Amino acid sequence: MSIIIKYIIKSMCEKKLRTLLIMLAILLSGALCFASMGITDSVMKLYEDNAKASIGNADLKITANGKSPSEYVNLGPSRQLSKETNYIIPTINTSAYYKVGQEVYDEMHLIGITLEDYMRMNTLELIRVSKSLAFEGSNIIISAKTADKYGFQVGDSLEVRLKDKRKRYIIYGVTTNVGIFKNEGDTPLLMVPYEELSSNLGADNRATILYIKATGGKDLRVLMESIKKLYPKYEVSEAMDLGSFREILTSFSTMLVMMAVIITMMSLFIVYSSFKVIMLEKMPVIGTFRSIGASKQMVNRVLLLEGSFYGVLGGVLASLVGVGILKGIVMAMMVALKGEVVTGKVVLKPSYFIGTFLLCLLICLLSSLFPILKISKIPVKEIVLGGTEKMKGRRFWKDIFYLLIVGFSIWGTQVVPEQLSLVAGSLSLILCILGVIGVLPLIVKWTTGLIESLFGSLFGNIGLLAIKNIKDNKSIRNSLTLIVIGVGILLMINNFGQNLAVEIVNAYEKSFAYSLEIKMDRMTKIDVRALYYEEGIKEAYGNIEGGVFAGQKTLLVDYDNAPILSVEAVQGERHGKYKTYTYVSEEAKREILNSLREGRNIAVASILKKRYNLEKGQLLRLELPEGIRTYRIVGFFDTLMNNGNMVQIGENYYRQDFASHNYTSIYLKTSHEPDAVLEYLKMKYRDRHLQGRSLQNQIKDNADSNASVMMVLSTLSLLAVLIGIVGIINNLFISFIERKRSIAVYRSVGMSKKQVLQMIFLEALYTGSMGASVGIGMGWIMMKNLPYALELIQMPPVAYFIGEGIGVYLMMATLVTVVASISPAFKSSKLNIIEAIKFE
Repeated sequence: MSIIIKYIIKSMCEKKLRTLLIMLAILLSGALCFASMGITDSVMKLYEDNAKASIGNADLKITANGKSPSEYVNLGPSRQLSKETNYIIPTINTSAYYKVGQEVYDEMHLIGITLEDYMRMNTLELIRVSKSLAFEGSNIIISAKTADKYGFQVGDSLEVRLKDKRKRYIIYGVTTNVGIFKNEGDTPLLMVPYEELSSNLGADNRATILYIKATGGKDLRVLMESIKKLYPKYEVSEAMDLGSFREILTSFSTMLVMMAVIITMMSLFIVYSSFKVIMLEKMPVIGTFRSIGASKQMVNRVLLLEGSFYGVLGGVLASLVGVGILKGIVMAMMVALKGEVVTGKVVLKPSYFIGTFLLCLLICLLSSLFPILKISKIPVKEIVLGGTEKMKGRRFWKDIFYLLIVGFSIWGTQVVPEQLSLVAGSLSLILCILGVIGVLPLIVKWTTGLIESLFGSLFGNIGLLAIKNIKDNKSIRNSLTLIVIGVGILLMINNFGQNLAVEIVNAYEKSFAYSLEIKMDRMTKIDVRALYYEEGIKEAYGNIEGGVFAGQKTLLVDYDNAPILSVEAVQGERHGKYKTYTYVSEEAKREILNSLREGRNIAVASILKKRYNLEKGQLLRLELPEGIRTYRIVGFFDTLMNNGNMVQIGENYYRQDFASHNYTSIYLKTSHEPDAVLEYLKMKYRDRHLQGRSLQNQIKDNADSNASVMMVLSTLSLLAVLIGIVGIINNLFISFIERKRSIAVYRSVGMSKKQVLQMIFLEALYTGSMGASVGIGMGWIMMKNLPYALELIQMPPVAYFIGEGIGVYLMMATLVTVVASISPAFKSSKLNIIEAIKFE
């Protein structure tokens, strides 16, 4: 037993390239598995940590909404909750402007809170503090970032414009970026004593936000209902709502899982083909051990032990690499989702390491088990006498089976019932890989038969020999398979990235017809009319939008309470001049928009229509903030905004059913440059905290966000291609080893070194070009089915095949194969003929 184990360890060390290939394949699969398991928890934890930086340990909050009598919340009613709460903390939030140059002001965010209250709900780390001052009156706390930016020191004063008044503050202390200062961003944050800011704003000891901490064991839902009764005209919600964010995150994590599955399949093939060669190489030694008394079971156990070794080592390394990949993906996704770089630790659970380790071990055991069982069935006599070289003919039924799989991948969604099309399309995304790989030998047989005469005419006997070698050599076919998988996956990922880049721009251009979108405090019709007369503004329109993305309960009651991400309030036909979604016709568009004002009618995005099989005239029950309401569908429209999960209702009914009376934003059409108009409005409406973005900047920001995520997927696909390239090189070397004797025989009967090189390069030329061609076909099938997989995870089914650049894939795959064949080719040309002929 020890002799066999020593031999296996020695052979593993000798075959460094093959060992590296197997480890790379296992490593990438395991690392992606690790990342896909940890992505949701890690991003949610980062998002939660950053949210908690602002709200501390508070459970609930009370704020004003559209139906509130004031922008401030009165503390009086909340005193009835003293037995049910640990604290009720009032805060005041507002903005002020600090002059940094001639007519140049920087916005600063002010939060009013007592130091005692703040420390009960959050953290503070003062690194510099005045010994002669206290946190009261006009004394404030700033961050070290703000102090460095403006050169402030403890005891310095700064003057700001607050509600058209000048107010001078004295710096009491400087803190690190913890607590509310953690997410300070580019707008400096000033922490001001509560009574001071309340007095300056005329709030009369009322608050813009009341933060509430429930007593231990108190049911938050029960407490929320009690608070709503005390504050019926205010918004009562959880201090941190993670539901809508988790909804967005699910789509990204599912895409990563799909990528991990595809790469795992590729790794399985690479490891399986490598173990087949390992078993073939070990056959003479296996025969020797078996002939001197080693049992079949003992040899099988030792060979499985070798496979287990790869799995164990790969599992350990994959977990380590997986942590790094997880960190990179989390950072990229947070940039995409929040538009900023967010730092923090990723979540690492024992289940991630165990799952990754078991996957790596399973890949190796499954990949090695079948070749081992196949070898174990061969009698010792045949192994010793070399009778295993006989090739079994390919069974006809296998070709039919794989052709049927490919056929189902192409046409399956058209032949199954409509309700199964999503499942069939998603399944076909994986099945097409298996089918194409299975049908490759048949493709090789057909194509080599067709081009045999062509190669013979162009290259003579060398061309004919190259074609014969391709037909008979499994290593070349393995290289062909790796090229097909690599090109197919890369084509799908790049096509999808281009789809997103194009469709996001198109979606904005098809959906919006404004120059500038602005937001400020408590926007009403009066503000819309006032903006209309501002210089540089041609038109103004008040927009109201809600739904799950806005943190509002919006559910389809009769469809398992499926969430509606976005709900738009429509003011009739005029709405269509700013939200230019696609309708069946202009006449239908006018009819639908006008009918939304006439009752509880609703227009539904086409993606939702298809997802839930909705029909015009159908009644929909919606669970909204003010209860369950029934709407009648009056039409449909096309849009990709908010993942196509959107509906429209009349503005009057929106205000009733969502208890919202203020606009969420105002759309402006400008006659001047939008950014210049925005800067002008920011200064004029600075007391209303006006902010905004031009349509062009919105398009750019969304394109950049999606590019961050696609960069992650593209990087992973390139890693898969890199492994495929190493696999191709490995298989070419295996082919060289297997053909040493036959090449030497060719040389002994007159074939020159130049002709050997020519033959090998012709094989590489065919392998690269044919592999790329079939890979492009597989990529087309995958793109055909990708929309169904995207719809299954409730992402917009934006995926279509882009033919541009196909020549690049063809050229690159051929070039990679030809370059990879250089070393084996020159080794073949330098063979010692006598030694090679004697090789057994």
